[in-house]
Amino acid sequence: MAAKLSRYVFRRIGGRIVPIRVGAKKSSKGGFSSKMFRKVKTMLTNKELSLSKAGKFKKKTQLSGTDYMNAFIKKTGAARVSVSDDFMIIDVETALTSMQRSKLFKLGKGKEIFHNTGSSYNFNEAIRQAIKNKPKTPNTETAKKIIDKSLKRYPTGGADSATGYVLPSGKRLDFSSGHSGYGVRDIDHRDVSDLVDLPRSKNIPKKDLNRELRYAQGDRKSKARKKDVGRFLNSIKNLQKSDTIKGAERGKMIKANIDSIPKGKLHKLKKLKKKK
Repeated sequence: MAAKLSRYVFRRIGGRIVPIRVGAKKSSKGGFSSKMFRKVKTMLTNKELSLSKAGKFKKKTQLSGTDYMNAFIKKTGAARVSVSDDFMIIDVETALTSMQRSKLFKLGKGKEIFHNTGSSYNFNEAIRQAIKNKPKTPNTETAKKIIDKSLKRYPTGGADSATGYVLPSGKRLDFSSGHSGYGVRDIDHRDVSDLVDLPRSKNIPKKDLNRELRYAQGDRKSKARKKDVGRFLNSIKNLQKSDTIKGAERGKMIKANIDSIPKGKLHKLKKLKKKK
């Protein structure tokens, strides 16, 4: 049975990616495995995988607009807000500053306040529950840069119902596009997504390496099968000549073979003679 990927570290040596057994000395010639080298090459045929300079496999992260929105809230300390005549919804990832509390109190006065763990008409109780176990408001250079970008993009102030976020400074980002004429929020909260940078890839845990290898090997075999156009052409020929498989069933099987042929190879179907 081949050794597991988790027993190896990987290094770029002389332009090649070399797998070395964990614990092997740098000068050890026995650290290299040709089988493992082939496995590494197979894994790297997956465009979502890459190998870092430290010799660790990384995989592209699949991030949504919601992920970026939550990162904006967490990195800046902003409170996401939706305000109506009867209620206010808030979403926070950090504690709130006194300026934020003051602004939110004015926005939510007399309204039912919904947050990620419940709702209340009591403002102080709602805020206490909303920020429970949350980290301190960030005061970093990254936070300042993201906030500066947001202030350049969105106006501040405006109608209460147009508020998208309340920043740590107490400023309200106006999320009305200006086209509705009613001063309501008609820009999605996820519009801030491109203001935040998130890692495009993450390290693959050792326990998941073998699973990723199986995926890559399966994909390689699938591509190899698709390249074998002759196999599909022969299958179609046999189906056309078959006396046991007829009618709709034969048509479905022929179509399945045709669908398996890459578009760039479909011209080879012209060589087949249609059965009269």
